[in-house]
Amino acid sequence: MQKRVGFQKTAFAPGTLVLVACVLLVIQPITCESNSTAEISVQPMSCVSNSTAEPNPQSNPSVSTLTSDPNSQGVIFGESSSSSQNSTEPVMSWNSTQESNNQGMTTGSDVASENNTQAMSGSSNLTSETTQPMSNTSDLTSQNNQTMIDFSNSTSTNGTSGTVENSNAESANNSGAIILDSFKSAANRKTNVSFAVYYPGYHATLLPPEQIPWDLYTHMDYFVATTGSEPGDALKIENEENLKAVVSGAKSHQVSISLSIGGWTGSQYISKLVSNKASRSQFAKVIMSVVQKYDLNGIDIDWEYPNVPGQDGNILSKDDSENLLKFLQVLRKTLGPQARLSAAVSVHGFMGPDGNYLKDHKPYAEFLDFITIMAYDIYTPSSGELVGPNAPLFDACNDPKTKYSADQAVRTWTSTGFPASKILLGLAAYGHQYKMPNSQLTKSNFSGNATSFLFTEFDKGAAQQSPFTAQPQRPQPGPSTCGGPEENNWLYKDLINCGVLSADAKEGKGGFIRHYDNCSETPFLFNPTTKVLISYDDAESLAKKANYARSKGLAGINVFDATGDTQNHTLFRAIKAQLN
Repeated sequence: MQKRVGFQKTAFAPGTLVLVACVLLVIQPITCESNSTAEISVQPMSCVSNSTAEPNPQSNPSVSTLTSDPNSQGVIFGESSSSSQNSTEPVMSWNSTQESNNQGMTTGSDVASENNTQAMSGSSNLTSETTQPMSNTSDLTSQNNQTMIDFSNSTSTNGTSGTVENSNAESANNSGAIILDSFKSAANRKTNVSFAVYYPGYHATLLPPEQIPWDLYTHMDYFVATTGSEPGDALKIENEENLKAVVSGAKSHQVSISLSIGGWTGSQYISKLVSNKASRSQFAKVIMSVVQKYDLNGIDIDWEYPNVPGQDGNILSKDDSENLLKFLQVLRKTLGPQARLSAAVSVHGFMGPDGNYLKDHKPYAEFLDFITIMAYDIYTPSSGELVGPNAPLFDACNDPKTKYSADQAVRTWTSTGFPASKILLGLAAYGHQYKMPNSQLTKSNFSGNATSFLFTEFDKGAAQQSPFTAQPQRPQPGPSTCGGPEENNWLYKDLINCGVLSADAKEGKGGFIRHYDNCSETPFLFNPTTKVLISYDDAESLAKKANYARSKGLAGINVFDATGDTQNHTLFRAIKAQLN
């Protein structure tokens, strides 16, 4: 997030010079921090199959095929910068009634207030702790570079169950007029929404910092730092020099950058670190020291998962989700309102102490600027019994035990109170490989005349454990490892580099045939000779997901990860075209 001067050169009539001079004597320059140049945050990879979670009771055959609506474009994503602060820790109400969410369809102005009654001129995101003259707490844009923006409302949360106990949340009341600087970053000029991407430090050789296409992104999450077993332990960063180089590149290109903490292999101790007040405070201070040391714009929490088994050995507690909320409040207060605070979350939501997913996620939105829904790894070779799409947009043909998709996840989060304007849809630039039992695929019929060659059994004995669900911090196949020990996982670019997909992605190569699954809106490759099937995403399917995100009024998208695209940036340019 880049600072911008709050005054703009403007031509004045001679008769106004004295008045202007007087005004300038009493008006202090106002520095704003723009989140619009780097809106997006979260995932770290969801490195565990979502099929392990509680299944949706819906019966598969009864669901009709769904398609995205291309006529729903035109909604400008809300650019949200959250959150009110207070000194008390929030207490969750686990039996809150489910609410439908009608947020997110804004016109660039997301004022996070439950009862906002004051209209705003221009596009402004205000947070509650703005007692100082608009220092780094506002995301302001203008329909006209010389527009006077009047604002007097800001973040104010009501007393809904599960928000804050004895809430003393402040409400900003900064009346006045600001003339915005005409400066617009390249990212802000080219897109109305957030385009975030994860950069895996452990894959630095696949995409050196000097080769990162910064003009495509508004935000980057550097993945990943892991924790120690004690709250005062320093965070572990695998490649510190690489992190410094990436941060430098982001800053010089007006792209905001956060550090992601946790991940599949790094979430072992998070439950312990947030389990009590003293521990939460100490852990937050450690994180703050890292933000200051590396000049970061924010932090992304990738806890996989609160009160849900992730990697073997992870500490769990029935109070994890409640403690996470309390920790987010402490972390927000520690980092300050200007910092970007996000979280990578599952398609199901957070798990409550009773073993059911929460019916009210609204309290989390008070402290989080964004969440990234990890709408991938829905089907993997290392979990489940059926072949399926890695990242389905829709789930009309999914088996009842794995009734999850991007669309389902967005509906789950918004219907439980989380604003659409703070949701980033997680996209995947990789795929999974399966060994099928036969040289011919079997077509299955579903309700609504839907058919699919997926959602059938595969040869489990031939499947290797997926690094994306077991060891996500390991190098993935590159041109030199085609057919190697990790061949069950493919970066998109390696499908082309290794000769199984044509450069234009329209045809399979090397004995592979390209198919497109209309149920999930994803492509897959199948080789009848080797009986290998690869589920992945390409420019076509990712563009549809980006279009879906825009049509639903989401904040944007977040791709895992930056190393998966081709040298010509085929995937990311297709995504960006839908976000402009």
